[in-house]
Formats: sequence, structure tokens, C-alpha cells
Amino acid sequence: MEELDIIINRLRQNPLFYISQTSKELFHSNFWGWLAHLNTLETIRIFTEREFDNGYYNFKREHNQSILLDGKRIKSKNDFVLFEGVNPVMVIENKVKDFPSKEQLERIRISFNNNTIEFVLVTLFWVDGILFQGWENVKRYSDIANRINSERFTNDPFELSLISHYKEFCQILHSLALIIHIEESYDFTYSFNNDLLGRLNQVKLAEGYLKMRSSHLLLNYVKPYDCITYSSSINHQKATISFNYPLRDGYSAGVQLEDNQFRYYIQGTRNETFAENLRENNVFFRINWTSPTGLPYLGYSPDFKYQFDVLAEPVPFNELFKKINQALLFIHNNVEDIESLIP
Repeated sequence: MEELDIIINRLRQNPLFYISQTSKELFHSNFWGWLAHLNTLETIRIFTEREFDNGYYNFKREHNQSILLDGKRIKSKNDFVLFEGVNPVMVIENKVKDFPSKEQLERIRISFNNNTIEFVLVTLFWVDGILFQGWENVKRYSDIANRINSERFTNDPFELSLISHYKEFCQILHSLALIIHIEESYDFTYSFNNDLLGRLNQVKLAEGYLKMRSSHLLLNYVKPYDCITYSSSINHQKATISFNYPLRDGYSAGVQLEDNQFRYYIQGTRNETFAENLRENNVFFRINWTSPTGLPYLGYSPDFKYQFDVLAEPVPFNELFKKINQALLFIHNNVEDIESLIP
């Protein structure tokens, strides 16, 4: 932890770290936009090894793209797009707080429907072996810093100082990303890793770390049935990861991870009656389960009820996914019995 403390102290000494707190990803894209204002061709060279001539190029921030394919509208919102005239030639997706999903990157690619466009993924965190079709150009934040040649953008002392601070900021972020090991394990909870999360919270990076680790978990997960949906969010400074199996009449059942709790949940309009029916019949909800305060199940508004097991220690992804899919398999194999208990 000593090395992490040193990196955190370096972050605190960089003025751009404080400016970036309002929106970490937008901050970087906006800074790149300023660099492009100073020198468009040099900004292009930050992101690609391709050679560009002196044509009319311009970058656009937060570009919305859509296309109608087979009667379906495919839309994407893009961080930073390079145009030659009116034609997009490079699309840059910036990820500071999480991993992209395969679905997100594929949607972006399809929405442009152009095989000549170069798609660039800029990411703070990375794991060797991850592949995204069409996104072979992956840049880490250290790459961004190393590829910025300050003197080619300006000779103004104040502007040179800003660029120098930005390059240093990117290198510190990269050092932080390298020291935080990304394991294929569900270990990113306050119950299992309180020291790390506490230190990251000092510089408001704990939430970003939890988002990154949650998205990495979902990136590795393979759902057993097409109907299953999954998602992650941050609630009360904890990552909440849900795996949802749809039932009739807008009801659903599934599995949820939060801190060291492995939850079995149901959702629906008359959720309390549904939960009670399941518990009394010992189907999905256990009749002999009680919470630490003696309740037969817990819940939160407006429509969520759950029971949980406590995870005693970090769980490798392969074991965790097996446990998740066992619960989803039970729902799938007993869906008629479960749906018969919906009020």
C-alpha cells in the first residue's frame, strides 16, 4: 500500500486532477478538443500511426450517429470523432472508469457502417487477452502522454505548462492503474478489500474502480440463456451487479451481488405476496431463511425482495459464475412453478 500512497500523493499535487473531478471522461475528451484547436494534425498523431495529409480535418465532441439497418435504428453517442470534411474517418471511445462492453463497441461500429473508419479505444484499465472486433487500436493513458509533443502545439509558456501537467497527470493515472491488479475474482468489496477502497476514496476514485471491476466481471460472464439480462450500478458506494430472468406479467427473478452478499431476488408489483408465496412453498426463496434481524426476507422500494448468502472470502470468477448460473438454471427449470406463485 505504500507505493499506492505515493501515487495518490502525486495525484493530489497535480492541479488537473482537481479539475477532472467534475467528469473524468469528459475532462480528457475536452482537453483533447483544446489540443485539436491548437494543432489538429498533431492531435490526430496522438491516437494513430496512420499518416494523414493536410486535408480539411476537424474533431467533433459528443457526436451522435445513427443508421437504419433492416428496419431497425442503430444509434451511438461518441466521445471524439475525426472528420475529413463531412466524412468521419476516426472514432475515439474514451474509458476512464470502466471497461466497454462488446455490445457497446459493436453498436458504435455498426452505427457508422463504414469499414474505412479507424476505431480507437483509449482506456485507463486493461487486461491482456481482451479483444474487440474492429477495435484493434487500443491506447493506454501512458501512450497518450508519450505521444503528445508539447512544442508542436504551442510556444506559449502558460499553454506549455498546462500540457506538461496533463502529460504528468496521464502518467500518474497509468501508474495507478498498473498497481491496482485486476484479478479474475470477486474481491472488489469493502468486506474483502477495505484498505484499497478506502485509499482510493481519498481521491474520489473508489467509485470508478468499482465500476471498472464490475464491468470487467460482466465482460467475462457468459449467460446461459438469451432471455437473461445483466447490469451493474453503484449504490451507497457499493457495486451492485444483477442477473435478471424475466417472468410473466412484468415480474422477474434473479441473482444479485452486493458487497459480500449473494442475493436471490424477485421483482414485481405485488412483490411481498410473491415473496411470501415462494417462501411458503420453499421454491427459490427458502422457508427456513431469516435475516440477522429475524426477517423472512429483505427488500427495498419499490418492488424488490431478496434473501442472501454471505460470501466468506473472495470468489474466483469461474466459481462465482457457476453459482450464478446454478441459480438461473433453477429458475429456468422451475419457471412454471415459480410463475404459478405470482399473485
